[in-house]
Amino acid sequence: MHIVLDKKVCQNFNLSIEREWLETNNLGSYSSSTIYGLNNRIYHGLYAIPIGSVNERTIILSKFEESVFIGTHAYDLSTNRFFGGVHPHGYRYLVEFRIDPFPRFTFMIANRRIEKTVFLLHDQNILVIRYANKNQGVPIKLIVKPLIAGRKTTELGKEIPDIITDSYSDGKVVRIAPKPEIPELNIYYLKGEYFQAPLWYYNFKYEMGSESRGKNKSILSEDQFNPGFFTCTLNAYETFDMFISVHAITNFDYEGIYHSEKEYRRKIGSKFKIFPAFAKDIYESIKTFRISRSEKYPLLLPNYHHYQMTTREMILALPGLTMVERNINSIKRVITYFEHNLNDGLFPEKYPFDDKEKQDYAADLSLLFINFAYHFIEFTNDIDYLDQVLLDLCKSIVDGFNKGTRHEIFKDKDDLLSTGSKEIVTSWIPLRDAKNNVLRYGKLLEMNALWYNALKIMESFCQLLDKIRQAKRYAKLAKRTQESFLAYFYDQSRERFYDLIRYDWQDTSFRINQLFLIALPFSMLSQEQGAKLLQEIDDELLTPFGLRSLSAKEKPFKGRLKVNISSQDPEYYLGCVWPWTIGLYADAVLKIMGQNPTIITYIKKVLQNFKKLYYHDGMGYISEIYEGSKPHRKNATLAYSLNLTEIFRVYNNLKSKSV
Repeated sequence: MHIVLDKKVCQNFNLSIEREWLETNNLGSYSSSTIYGLNNRIYHGLYAIPIGSVNERTIILSKFEESVFIGTHAYDLSTNRFFGGVHPHGYRYLVEFRIDPFPRFTFMIANRRIEKTVFLLHDQNILVIRYANKNQGVPIKLIVKPLIAGRKTTELGKEIPDIITDSYSDGKVVRIAPKPEIPELNIYYLKGEYFQAPLWYYNFKYEMGSESRGKNKSILSEDQFNPGFFTCTLNAYETFDMFISVHAITNFDYEGIYHSEKEYRRKIGSKFKIFPAFAKDIYESIKTFRISRSEKYPLLLPNYHHYQMTTREMILALPGLTMVERNINSIKRVITYFEHNLNDGLFPEKYPFDDKEKQDYAADLSLLFINFAYHFIEFTNDIDYLDQVLLDLCKSIVDGFNKGTRHEIFKDKDDLLSTGSKEIVTSWIPLRDAKNNVLRYGKLLEMNALWYNALKIMESFCQLLDKIRQAKRYAKLAKRTQESFLAYFYDQSRERFYDLIRYDWQDTSFRINQLFLIALPFSMLSQEQGAKLLQEIDDELLTPFGLRSLSAKEKPFKGRLKVNISSQDPEYYLGCVWPWTIGLYADAVLKIMGQNPTIITYIKKVLQNFKKLYYHDGMGYISEIYEGSKPHRKNATLAYSLNLTEIFRVYNNLKSKSV
C-alpha cells in the first residue's frame, strides 16, 4: 500500500485533522492517531494491546511529546488539542505523511529534515519508532516525553493521586509501571539519556463519538502522566531508535527488523499479481487486520479500534476470508468452533462465543452460516468434508427451526418462519418504539428469504451426496415456503414486497433487506420479479459507496448524522450506507443481469468508487457506515473489516468469471 499526503494537505489543519492512520499486527494490537500525532478520539494511542480479554484493548502509551533544539532555538513537533485550544503547533512543520508500508512523518524545520517511522511487528507486541536527522548541519537535540494512558479504549483517564510516579532505568531500558492493573511498559533506547521528571498533562480534548456513549460532553477530556523524558543528540544522518513492549526485548537490529517486516507485507501483496492494485491493497489490509495466532480461537477478524465483533459480521466475512486465507484448514477450524457452539439450532450474537449463557441469540445467524457453507463447498469442492461435517451441522440447524426453538423462533403452519416478539429481538435490525417495544418481529422478509435459501441449499447438498429422498423432502418444504411467501408478502397495491407481516401488521418500509430476495444463491422470485426489484434497489438504495439501510423516500429516513453513532442507535438503520452490502449487490446484479462482459465492467466501475473511501477518507481501511445523503461522510467504527472482505470477494468472483 502506498499513500502520500504532500505539504499542501499536511499543513491544512482543518482539512487533515480527520486523517487517521492505523498500524496493526496479527495479535490484535494497534498504534493509531491523526497524521499530526494529535489524539483526536479516545481510542487513539501509540501502543494499544489486548490484556486479559480478547474483546478489550488497553492503551498503555498514549503518545510521545516531541521537540527539537536546533542551535539555540526550540521547536515542537507535537500537536495537541486542549479545551483552551490547539498547542503546540507542530503540524506547521509537517511537510509529508506517507504509508509505504508503514506510517512515516517528515518535518522541515529551519531547513532541516526530520523523519519519524512507526511500525508494529506482525507476530510480537513490539512497537518500533525511529527518528532520523536526514541532512547535514549543526547537530539536532531531540527531546521525547512518553505520555502514559493505562486505560481501556472506551474509558477516559484522570489524575490519580496515588499513581506510582517512579520509572526505572536499567542500562538502555526504562521501565514504567504507574498502575498495578496494567503491565509494566518497557521502552528500550540505544543511545542518549533518560531523566525522571514526573509530570501530569491536563485536559486533552477528544471528539464526541459512539465510543464514549453515556459520557457527558463536558467531561470528554483526559489527563495523562509523563514519567520523564529521553534526550539524544543527532548528528548528520544519525538516528534514534526506540523499541516498546510490555515484554523483554533482545533484538535491537532496526534495519533487520524493518526490512523483515517490510518483506512480510510485500509478500502478502504479491500473492495476487493479476489483481488490480486496489484489490491487492485490500487483501493486505485484511491479512494485517485479522488475528490468526490465538491459541483459544481459530480465527478472528476484529474491527478497529473496538475489538468485539458480532457473529453476524464474522459469518458474513467468512466467504471473503476463505478466499483470503487460502489455508482451508484454518477455515475448517472456524467451522468446528461454530459446530461446538451451536445451541438449539442457534449461535450466540457475539463472536467469539465467550459467556454463552449471558449472550443473546439472533435467528438469522444460523441461516447465514448455511449460506456460507454453500459458498465454502462451491469454493473448495470438498465433497468428503460436506458428507462428514457440514451436512449434519446444517441439518441440525434446519431441524431446530422446523421444530421451533428459543426466542419465539418457529416455522408456522404456512411454512414461513416467525421470529421474536415485542420483548425479544431476533432481527439484525433491532428497531424499537418510544415504549421500548420491539418493532421488527413476526414473519420478516430477510428471514424467510434466508430460510428458503437454506432449504434449497440442503436440497443441493443432498443431491451432491446422492441422498435423493432427503433432497426431495427439502425441495417440497422449499416449494411450500415459496408459495406462502409470494401469496402473503406481496403488496398488490404497491407491487412490492412487505418488509414484515404478522397478524396485526404489514410493514411497507423499503429496506436493505429486500436485497436478500435476489442476492442469495436461491431466490423465491422469478427473473422478471427479480429484475424489477433490482431496479427499485438501484433507484432508492444504491449509492456510490454501498446500499442505504432504508430508502430515502421513507419518512423515517435520516441522511445526516449529528454525532458519531454505533449499531446500537436507531439512526444506524434509518438510511445509513453500509459499504459491505456492495458484495450482495454484485451477487444480485450478476444473477439478474447475467455474467457478460458489459455487466462485469459495470461492477468493476462500481468498485472503483470505494478507492476514495479506502485511500482518502481512510488510509488503508474503510469506515463502518456513511451518511445516506451526499457527501456521504464516514461514521461509526473507523476500520470495519467486513467492508474489506466483501470488496475482495467481489474482485475474486469477477476474476473467476472473466477467465
